[in-house]
Amino acid sequence: MALTLTVSRASYIDLTNDDDDGPPIVRATVPAKRPADTSSIAAPTAQRIKTSSQSSLSRVNGSIHPQPPPLPPRTVTRPNAPKRASLRDCLEHQIVPYVVLKLYNVELSEADRDELAESVITGIARLPCFRKRLDETGGKLSPKDIFGFQAKIDGLVAQKLEQYPPRRVKSLQQWARRPAEPDTGSEDSLQLSEPLVEQPPRHIPPRTKLRWPGFDPLELPPRRVRKETKPFQPLARPPRPPQTVSHWGLRKRPYRSAREREDIRRGLRLRERNLLGLNEPYIYHVDFSADEIAELVKLLNRKFRGSRSGSRGIQPTLKGLVDLIQGAEDTFSIPTFIGNDLKGRGIDDIHNFCADLKRNDVPSLPPRVLSLSQNKPEHPQDRACARQSSLMLARELEGYRGFGRMRAHINLKKEFELATEDGLDLISEYTNCAGDVMTISWASEHSLLCGTTTHSDSHNQQYNKQGNLLLCSMQQGTLQAYPDHRIPRPAGNKENNTEAMRQSQDPWVYPSVASSDYDPIRDLLYTSSYDHTVKVWKVYHMWVEQEQDGDDEASGHWESRMELLATWQHQGNVNFVVAAKDGSGRAASAADVPTEAVRIYTIDENDLANSPYQSLSCTRTDANDTDKWAYYPATMQWGKSPYTQHLLAVGYSPRSPVGEDLDIPEDKRDSGEVTIWDANEHRRVNITNATTANVFEIVWHPDLPQFVCATSPCGLNIRTGVRTQLHIFQYDNKALELTFCEFVSLDCPAADINEVTFQPNSRKHAYVTAACTNRKVYVWDTAHPDTIQHVLHHGLSKEFFEEDPRDTGVKFTAWGSLDRLYTGSSDGVVKVWNVRDSKPFVRKLLETAAPVSCGAFSPDKQKLAIGDATGRVWLYSTDRRDEVKRHHTTIGGRNIRRPMPFSPHAEPPPPEHDPGTGSPESMDIDTPSVEDTSECLGEGQLRGQALLKAQQIVNTGNPVIGCVHGPAYEATGYFKKEAHLDEDYMKPLLPEIQRQQQQDKMDRPSSRHRSLLRLSGMPPPKSPAAARRHEQNRKKDLDEESIEISLRVELARLKVSLVEDYDDLPYESASEEES
Repeated sequence: MALTLTVSRASYIDLTNDDDDGPPIVRATVPAKRPADTSSIAAPTAQRIKTSSQSSLSRVNGSIHPQPPPLPPRTVTRPNAPKRASLRDCLEHQIVPYVVLKLYNVELSEADRDELAESVITGIARLPCFRKRLDETGGKLSPKDIFGFQAKIDGLVAQKLEQYPPRRVKSLQQWARRPAEPDTGSEDSLQLSEPLVEQPPRHIPPRTKLRWPGFDPLELPPRRVRKETKPFQPLARPPRPPQTVSHWGLRKRPYRSAREREDIRRGLRLRERNLLGLNEPYIYHVDFSADEIAELVKLLNRKFRGSRSGSRGIQPTLKGLVDLIQGAEDTFSIPTFIGNDLKGRGIDDIHNFCADLKRNDVPSLPPRVLSLSQNKPEHPQDRACARQSSLMLARELEGYRGFGRMRAHINLKKEFELATEDGLDLISEYTNCAGDVMTISWASEHSLLCGTTTHSDSHNQQYNKQGNLLLCSMQQGTLQAYPDHRIPRPAGNKENNTEAMRQSQDPWVYPSVASSDYDPIRDLLYTSSYDHTVKVWKVYHMWVEQEQDGDDEASGHWESRMELLATWQHQGNVNFVVAAKDGSGRAASAADVPTEAVRIYTIDENDLANSPYQSLSCTRTDANDTDKWAYYPATMQWGKSPYTQHLLAVGYSPRSPVGEDLDIPEDKRDSGEVTIWDANEHRRVNITNATTANVFEIVWHPDLPQFVCATSPCGLNIRTGVRTQLHIFQYDNKALELTFCEFVSLDCPAADINEVTFQPNSRKHAYVTAACTNRKVYVWDTAHPDTIQHVLHHGLSKEFFEEDPRDTGVKFTAWGSLDRLYTGSSDGVVKVWNVRDSKPFVRKLLETAAPVSCGAFSPDKQKLAIGDATGRVWLYSTDRRDEVKRHHTTIGGRNIRRPMPFSPHAEPPPPEHDPGTGSPESMDIDTPSVEDTSECLGEGQLRGQALLKAQQIVNTGNPVIGCVHGPAYEATGYFKKEAHLDEDYMKPLLPEIQRQQQQDKMDRPSSRHRSLLRLSGMPPPKSPAAARRHEQNRKKDLDEESIEISLRVELARLKVSLVEDYDDLPYESASEEES
């Protein structure tokens, strides 16, 4: 019976060109196996671009052949366009033939062969070098390029064959052997119903014949009849040899002792070596190999051959060498004897090796090679670009289908956004602000405002400096300070606030800027400070032109500036200011006063400074009978959703005005109040429960009428270990009036909560996070409120070496996308988390030397600003074009970004009123009372104040002269008779005493003898009048020789000196050329 090649299904490759005159269509027909012969060989199919599972089959001469596929539609080409081969042509004529020949000898199933061919050709097409050479050669690779890509094809085939079950592989030489006779006596697991008879090779039509350009076509040899064999068993792979180190070919192989290697590992050695300029790793240690140990023992045997009679020498192993070294008394002679006979090893290397063996520090096996390399920083934007390239390729090949090339169920649109966000990289760094950066508000995509704390107490005002209010212009690359939040320096005489210090320091004190907020609809910026004010600003973005020297064209840059529009005075330190985002122009402020602490302003565009406001107070009356403590606002937030933007939530907590918690009764320390104020109806909103606990933070849901309130534990059934709680309130649509009721309560084990976030993850549920003072962030999913989903940890504080109740903990939490949560803590690290993953940690965004104090995203989520407790501000962006070139400098051939200090403002004029006069500008933060001042003065200071008060001395106002005699000085009796004429204090002072008085020195002209400056090359006066005037001026000069003798004797008796005690100052004569 004749053995014929059949096709089980229509399989072909359509690599036709779009042009009509292109090369013929290449189709690789797949020989199918007969049902009784499942082990026959099928010709491979290359990359399957089109597969027709329902194509019709035609029978020609008793054989089944696949019908050719329909040609693709024609494309109209321009007649003058240059001829350029496409990627399809290159793959068809130069890549596919070699892949077909390479896979022809591999015995795989038809589906596996097709998949393998497809993956190999796709892998070659994705290579960047292939794409590059394809563009450079115009789509036709050179024979040299083809030869290079053959090796890559071989590597891809070998790599991908490991993914398939082991099968028998036939070589081309097997086809050249003589056909073997069928062995009917052997047993085979596959029984043939009819004997196989060899047939002449099937003729391959020229259209489907695969030819390799530049090579002779490979004619397939005739098939032979396979004899029955034993059942197939996979070949056992031989064990892989141990991996060899690729550095044994080095000319010098250094060996360092175990102690030196440990020091290098700890960073105590090799500090002098500059690794920044190394392109390759620096190898500092290479272990001795077995061959080297054998050679070393061979050299030692030569030395001891004559000294050991009857000995067979040392065994050429590591154990034999260790026994020799440890038994020898002197090991220093061994390196000297070996010398440089051991290739690649010096005397020091052999000495270190023998010393290690002497100390029983036997090297590890297999031998190691230790090296140091430069750790090149990897920019997040580089990783983002690589990720985006993979996503774009998957989208191009697979579209938006679910699984696709990424081998995972992903959302491409979401992954693109996530890759962009992961590209956040540092673009600017600013330093030297006044104190801890406490508030950051973005006024636009390119400008933001920063407020800092300052030293403004009476005991540390000497450290106060400007830089409490700053505006950052990202396009200009500056952080500009503004002086508007300031007060006159208060008078006082405490230890660190004496009057002398006050006179020598800045007359202004810059208090802390505690809060800020931006109204995007009204384009107004609000700031609150400890100067008892809230200020309203307008930010402008202007184009500043700058003319260049020698060029008529003018260049410039964008610059951000802000203008003060209004100031609202308060009765205490203003801790909070928030603006409503509904366009109503409302802004709420909260001050440290026991009553009417909250004010709700409504903007009056015609008179911003006198805008009307409404005051709110806490309804609790527990602290009305004492001045030691009261309920102060602890948090305040406007609603975010369209249903709640007119609602203001205020949380109160008990606090002492002087910071002494012991003044608060113990049973009142966990008390407080939650208030919701309806600004449209001017009334309070009902809240069902959990309204009397100490409130830490309140956050509104961005889309739903819900809010989260972090409080102390409240209720009857509080579980063990619960120290704080988060209550979620929502609008009660069943109530007759506007009411919020609690529907979920989350238990938290932390003692204090700094910040709370509310991030929706579905239409009904959301993630809730609590950043606490124990440097942990707790994450809940409202779909499972009984369990904490994640506990995100930070390290120890930068300020305290161990657990300390003063530790601020996590002060910054912000959501980027739903898959990225950013947290910053007192350990100085900003971490990125993915709370939707079982292992949430993603990466460290920032590591600083101080605690992280605050942070904020820009409105488009493309930029991030972070501040720390040392006055530093970091700016991150997903776009490298936001970097400022003038922030970079070149040091040692490297481009380094420099931290930039903020730009100080101009010195404001001194205050017009003295502190304590009662003017608004004279408000001080901690002005001491009269009694406190008298207690701090010394005896001499008290006597001086009494003399000033009695007008016995008066202050001239000149700090050089100081105080002088007053109208009533005679009553003091403080006179020195010897200093007066005839020792009568009623007469004037002696001349030598009078000339030492500071007042006389300031009033009289200087009597210092000056030498005339002789100018060389000066022409004489041009006019007679000028000559006469010059001579008159010369006669006015004092000349001792011209004074009468009698007058000179009298001046000498009075001890009057006509010459100053110091030498004349020399003059430098100008040369004739300079003149």
